Amino acid sequence: MGYPKQDYEILIVDNNSNDCTQGIVCQFQKGHPNIRLVINYERGIACSRNIGIKHASYPYVAFTDADCQVPPEWLSVMVGGFERHREAYPELVAAGGTNEAPSGVSSFYDSVNIVLKTLLGNRGSTQGREFTQDRLVQHIPTLNILYDKAMIISAGGFDETFRFVCEDPELNHRLVTSNHKIVYLKDSKVSHRFRPGFILWAKRTYSYGWGRTQIILRHPDHFGLIYLLPPIIILFWISAPLFVFGNRGSWWPLAGYTLSLCLYALFHCIHRGKWWLVGHVLSLYLLTHLCYALGQIWSLIHFCFRRMISYGADRRKGW
Repeated sequence: MGYPKQDYEILIVDNNSNDCTQGIVCQFQKGHPNIRLVINYERGIACSRNIGIKHASYPYVAFTDADCQVPPEWLSVMVGGFERHREAYPELVAAGGTNEAPSGVSSFYDSVNIVLKTLLGNRGSTQGREFTQDRLVQHIPTLNILYDKAMIISAGGFDETFRFVCEDPELNHRLVTSNHKIVYLKDSKVSHRFRPGFILWAKRTYSYGWGRTQIILRHPDHFGLIYLLPPIIILFWISAPLFVFGNRGSWWPLAGYTLSLCLYALFHCIHRGKWWLVGHVLSLYLLTHLCYALGQIWSLIHFCFRRMISYGADRRKGW
């Protein structure tokens, strides 16, 4: 059952695109007066989300992305779940659910769905995970979440310095550490049709690693041991060739990691009934860990370099 049309609006924030998006939206507006188009001339995801919040007419704001497809009952499930759980948690600020790539469309999508349902693939995030019961969580991505509008405005909205990545976990971190609650709804799921391909996946995970380090630098209490795993793996890959001639034992950590990951990938492919995807899944694990770690490391180097430049500029001013 869909949500009553008179009780919601569809607000589309276009980041000043040069394709036919605006024309398509205008065509839909002719038969659907509750569709509104807002153009954001400043490049960035965080500022676009803030503009959407600013122009929203209702007390709840539900987010999804342009590459997602929501089911007809999406708003009913989100609003119903939010109001049901607010009775138990008066400080509830958001409710949402999982997302997954369309099943059966391609081997790449099916492999990503397997990877994101495991701890080594999602690193503890609700991205792609499925819980059997509603539960409190630390973060839900903005492609499937509903917020209390007044509460996120009070929190300052999305930090626009996180222009294109990780603006949502940063906001959710601030909300949760301010004693607000976020609830995962087991019945809320959207289909995420992201652009497939190993190169695009590498770029995406690299940017996530970059953004995660920036969050930790901004909020040290956000740090978790799980975020050390990708950089440690990078050290394995670097150290093994350096010491191969002097110490053959230096290969054991890398060999152990690779073998464990092969068995891990095989187990989860068999568990999902798609053993033939083990090569794709293993490649995605390796690529995810490598690119995420590179993003983390380069983000830290970039931060330190900026601090050094800033420190040098301050010293020159002092002279």
